[in-house]
Amino acid sequence: MNTKNKLTMIISFVIVLFGVFVLLTPEVYAETEYYDVWVNGQRFDENTLSINCDSGTAVFDPTSDTLTLNDAVITQTYEWQPYYEGAIYSSLSTLNIVVNGNCLIQPSSSYGDGIDVAGGCNVVISGNGVLNIEGGYYGAYIGAWDVDGSDLIIQNGVTVNVVNTSAAGLWANHNIEVLDAKLNILKEDGNYSGLVSNGEGTIRINNSIVKITTLAQTIHFGNGDTAEHNLLIESGTVTLTSTKEGAYVIYVQPVLDNNYEPTDEIHGKLTINSGKLQLNVPAKGNGTNVAAEDINLSESVVYTKGSSFRHSGSDDEGVTIIAESNPFPDVPTGKWFTDGIRYVKDLGLMGGYTSGANAGNFGTNDKISRGQVVTILYRAAGEPDTTGYDNPFIDVPEGKYYTNAIKWAFHYGITTGKTATSFDPNGNVTRQELAVFMARYAKSILGKDTDSTYDITGIADYSDLSTWAIEPMKYIMEKGIITGDMALGYARILPRENASRAHAATMLMRFCQSILDM
Repeated sequence: MNTKNKLTMIISFVIVLFGVFVLLTPEVYAETEYYDVWVNGQRFDENTLSINCDSGTAVFDPTSDTLTLNDAVITQTYEWQPYYEGAIYSSLSTLNIVVNGNCLIQPSSSYGDGIDVAGGCNVVISGNGVLNIEGGYYGAYIGAWDVDGSDLIIQNGVTVNVVNTSAAGLWANHNIEVLDAKLNILKEDGNYSGLVSNGEGTIRINNSIVKITTLAQTIHFGNGDTAEHNLLIESGTVTLTSTKEGAYVIYVQPVLDNNYEPTDEIHGKLTINSGKLQLNVPAKGNGTNVAAEDINLSESVVYTKGSSFRHSGSDDEGVTIIAESNPFPDVPTGKWFTDGIRYVKDLGLMGGYTSGANAGNFGTNDKISRGQVVTILYRAAGEPDTTGYDNPFIDVPEGKYYTNAIKWAFHYGITTGKTATSFDPNGNVTRQELAVFMARYAKSILGKDTDSTYDITGIADYSDLSTWAIEPMKYIMEKGIITGDMALGYARILPRENASRAHAATMLMRFCQSILDM
């Protein structure tokens, strides 16, 4: 065999051997698939779909582009280009973020945003949990103003709290929607706004509670171009407070001329279909620069404080402007129970009647049952799974609207029943029973110290309190959830009086605000 043939055989053997090796061990040569999502400074890939975030986790599902945060604490950022960093970063077309439990984003970098996405990436935040974004630069910076997409949607029961970012609280380059959710933004210093829609777009609020408190403008639209900007409140409660002297509460950037100087041309609209909008205007400040003819209130919405959102604060003090609709036909504006009913409606804790002669109404004077109250508290807790929970009550069958709620309440000691074997779900709840349910919820679910030294012995009908209700009532009254009935000119608890739906809604609002921080 000559040298050439030997060389040919050796080369053929090597090729065959290489082919066999590749067939037997393809994983060595397979390229790892990476996904365009980074959390806590780490990138997801096909082998890393869960990232530890302190004692919690961030889990990515590439089939639905869903990032699920489970009690995650996220501090590290990913720098995707100079001075652009995100504790959560993505360049997908849409990133769905599901929040479970209590999650915290606290960027360690001064340039770090809580959520930072590139191009036209949309961000949808949902879930039954709470997402807290503290410090950093932007709480969220969504997309680019000159491309489609770049929307931010907060929905489906989630609560988002943004506190003291150095730039804007939440910035989206197009649309922002808050749907069946709760949004709180607090900025105690700096000239950046709380909520910004930069390019053409609408900020839409539906069945949600939004509270924004800033030194400068609470809401800012535009970048000086001729795009249209809209604030649309379809329903819900929106409270906007500016604390800096001379600031606008809602501000639309005027169109800029060729020399980048502001003109008198403003492309903005404010529309309220129902719900409530409250502007707390600072001294020398203004409600909004939206033209009067571009402020549209539906027929059901009336000013209950002030007469125009364009009002200015005086030189010495600010002014409060409120426009609101009746949340239900039988709930007029301005009553002691109106805010409470609107509040629990917006949170999805209580609604109106859906059938019968009272359909569409709230039933303010109707009595509320024990089963209804426990169900409302169960909703406030996020309706957790009750599989395996005991049910000792023979009058609580499976399949009723209140069944899981009563199992949950019994499991956590919120109720022990009327007797050891009966709950009386359809029976009326008294004011003292309602106080006890709330105090036990605060202790068992939230871990609050409900021991109270608050003195209620001087109240006229103190002696009407049942022994088992005295300590819970002290705590509830200390927290201002029950303030006492003053119909006779002096305070009474009326502990054995059946609570009306209006009373329950008002107490639940105070309970949520004072104890649940909702």
